Amino acid sequence: MANKIKALVIILICCIFFTISHAEVIDKIVAIVNEDIITLVELNKAIKPYITEVEKTAYSSEEKTQIIHKLQKDMLTKMIEFQLAEQEAERLNIQVSDEEFQATLERLLKKENLTREELEKALIKEKVTFEEYENEMRSNILRPKLINRVIKSMVVITNEEIEEYYEEHEDQYLGVSKYYLRNILISEKDEIDKVKVFLDQGQDFKKIAQEYSIASNASTGGDLGSFELDVFAENIRESILLLEKGQYTDVISTEGGFQIFFLEKIEKFGDKTLEQANKEISEKLFSVKAEKKYLEWFELLKERSHIKITL
Repeated sequence: MANKIKALVIILICCIFFTISHAEVIDKIVAIVNEDIITLVELNKAIKPYITEVEKTAYSSEEKTQIIHKLQKDMLTKMIEFQLAEQEAERLNIQVSDEEFQATLERLLKKENLTREELEKALIKEKVTFEEYENEMRSNILRPKLINRVIKSMVVITNEEIEEYYEEHEDQYLGVSKYYLRNILISEKDEIDKVKVFLDQGQDFKKIAQEYSIASNASTGGDLGSFELDVFAENIRESILLLEKGQYTDVISTEGGFQIFFLEKIEKFGDKTLEQANKEISEKLFSVKAEKKYLEWFELLKERSHIKITL
């Protein structure tokens, strides 16, 4: 009996040892981030969708192995950074509330024109649980909150910087110029030359258009409406660009006949003054500076953290 019990104990110890050894192989620790760990199972789960795509490619087995290895390293770096950010957020008592998550989710669903059920079906197809998706989204919401708390006081945007940005990107704030035009269309060159003489004598463009133009808009004094110049052929565009309000072009040969264009006015749409663009520019500059400061701060956070990679 004693020998049987001893044998059973030995078998049990061997089974326990095998189970532990097997678990270490399957789910070993690949990184230690301060007091937290990242396991191989977590890492493999994170890169599984990418591996599936790599496997579909025509790369050789050796190339696929190299790509997957790089994917592992890149994903592990990302997971470590997420872990650090979450630890720092917890230390600073920065949280993502359920209301914030739901609001972000609803905005995303609306933007992508999806229902919650359709999203969940898409996640199942990608073999991602909704819980995993939620955790990823919460991490993405957390980052700007962390930047705002840690970095905001470090970033200063001056009026000089805003003015300099406005001047360098003035074309973005001048809006769209539309040219309100009239025209006279005549098929014969001699006839339009006579009309040009009348205009040069100071006669009213609208009255001349009504009397001599063969275009369908003659009754309205050659009223064409507003256009951006890029809709015109190059020779017409170049001639109109030389005009000021109330001036007309020389005779221009076009496919439909000979024309003279009159510039009624130039209209601006969507233009912004420096004062109107101030807030927008300030936010853009803050975003760029804050991102740079955040990366610098994050590197310092890494340096003073205990990170060990065992992959």
